[in-house]
Amino acid sequence: MLSTGSILKTAREEKGLTLEEIERKTSIRKKHLLAVENSDWASFSSITYVLGVVKSYGKFLSLDEEKLAAYFRREYEGDADTGFKKKLSLNSFTPTTKRILSILMLIIFIVFGAYFAYQFNLYLSPPEIKIIEPVKEEFRSDKVNLIGQTDKQASVSVNGRQIFVDDKGQFKTEVALIDSKNEVVIEAIGANGKKTVVKKVFIKK
Repeated sequence: MLSTGSILKTAREEKGLTLEEIERKTSIRKKHLLAVENSDWASFSSITYVLGVVKSYGKFLSLDEEKLAAYFRREYEGDADTGFKKKLSLNSFTPTTKRILSILMLIIFIVFGAYFAYQFNLYLSPPEIKIIEPVKEEFRSDKVNLIGQTDKQASVSVNGRQIFVDDKGQFKTEVALIDSKNEVVIEAIGANGKKTVVKKVFIKK
């Protein structure tokens, strides 16, 4: 009768693989691979653990995992003297832990990817201009105080005149209302060279 170990060993040798190569590619320790090939179940801590190793080893070699599991159970049930270790080494193969780590790495990758995409989009986008004051468009005075908000690294001009932008991105200036209808052009150029232009019309009564 074919044994689980002989099936795995034959498949490995047919593929020209060494135990060291499989250890590197699967994270299953070499001593456990060798124990499986030799049907040395006493080297493992439990039937559940050895079954996991058998399936993982078989999957790596492109073998039918369920058939391998059936071979193992038949061998195990036929050997009443089989015993297992009481303690499992932390360096041993742990598929559940690897799966959790893979999920965590994927989540971290997605979060960083989304953040990078957001920052890249900000870099490519022109700065926004928000007019805080005035909120109305008609005035009885000859001048109006203009207050706006933009990117703190942007360069702002109002009707061609450069305006100071503070460290919060706010800018203020006084606009003279010379005519009955006054067009005010606010221009902001971001650090990336992108430009935003907002035009407002203020009416002097």
